Amino acid sequence: VFAVSVTTLPTVCPGATGVSAIVRGSGGTNPYNFLWSTGQIGVSYYLNVSDAALARRLGEYYFGNGAYDLSKAKQSYELAIKLDPKTYLGHYQLSRIYFVQGDMEGAMREIDAEIAINKGNFRALYARGLVHLTRNDLTSSEADFRNFIPWAPTEWGGYNDLAFVLSKAGKHAEAEQTIPVSYTHLT
Repeated sequence: VFAVSVTTLPTVCPGATGVSAIVRGSGGTNPYNFLWSTGQIGVSYYLNVSDAALARRLGEYYFGNGAYDLSKAKQSYELAIKLDPKTYLGHYQLSRIYFVQGDMEGAMREIDAEIAINKGNFRALYARGLVHLTRNDLTSSEADFRNFIPWAPTEWGGYNDLAFVLSKAGKHAEAEQTIPVSYTHLT
C-alpha cells in the first residue's frame, strides 16, 4: 500500500522531498509505476525523480498520448535524458517539442543527438528534414527526405515534403515526378 497525500503536493512539488520519501518507503515495487497504474499520472509526474523509463512514458502521455501539455512533456523527456542519455526516442521527441515551439536551434541540437545515439531511427531524418526546410536549407532538407523515403516508402509525408522542397528549390520537373512515384508505394 502506498500512502500519498495529494493535498500536500502543491506545497512540495518543487522539491517533492517529503511526499517522495513517504511514497518510496511505503511499498516493495516502484511507487511511481504504481501511481501510474492507478491513474495517478499527475502524482507520478511530480514525484518521479529517478526513473528514466517512467519519465519517457510521462513525456509520451503529455505529448498527446493522453494529454497535451508541452511544458510537462518537455520536462519529462529532459528528465529521462538526464537519467539515461540513451533513452529510446528521448532526443527525437524533445526535438519535435522544440520544433512545435519554434525553437529550431533546440530542435536541431536534439535531432542531431538522436541520430548520433540511434542510427537506426530514420524517422529522425524526416524530422531533421523539416528543421532544415524551416531554416531554408533546401539542399540538406532534400538529402534528408531522400534518405527517409527508402526507409518508409509507404508514408506519403516524405514524398510530399520532398516535392515541396524540390519545387521551392526551382526543381519543378523533379517535384512533378515525385508525387506520381509515391502512388506506386501508397496503395
